[in-house]
Amino acid sequence: MSGLDVGTSTPAYGEDGYILSARIGLRPCDDGQKCIFAARDQQSKRTLAFPGSESLNFNVALQSQQTFRVRSLKIRNPDRTTQSIMFVGKLPSGSTTAYAVTVRGNMPDLQTFIFPDSFGDVVSVSWSPKGTQVTDIRLTH
Repeated sequence: MSGLDVGTSTPAYGEDGYILSARIGLRPCDDGQKCIFAARDQQSKRTLAFPGSESLNFNVALQSQQTFRVRSLKIRNPDRTTQSIMFVGKLPSGSTTAYAVTVRGNMPDLQTFIFPDSFGDVVSVSWSPKGTQVTDIRLTH
């Protein structure tokens, strides 16, 4: 996420062949909308991505459209309320796998989530970040 510019917005961010994009339902976010923003975590100095509105979904896929494995990611929830987030992985067959996490509210520290083996062969992963911020998305192909 280090390539995201703090204080600006982008409809998609690419790194190492992976694309993090923002969507409104099934429609991609475009340049005229406030999509993916960046914040700097003061403790870890990491760059965190967060949505321009709570109606946006995030989606990660390889630019080559090949399968990949989701290892882990870190989330910070600056909101006072605890958030439940459902990650949905699309499999090559068209079916899906899901992984639900609970992100404690009002936490200045990053919370790490390790993904189950069912996310070992996906073509994309999507989720609604709500008011949370994400960084260190660990993916392998």
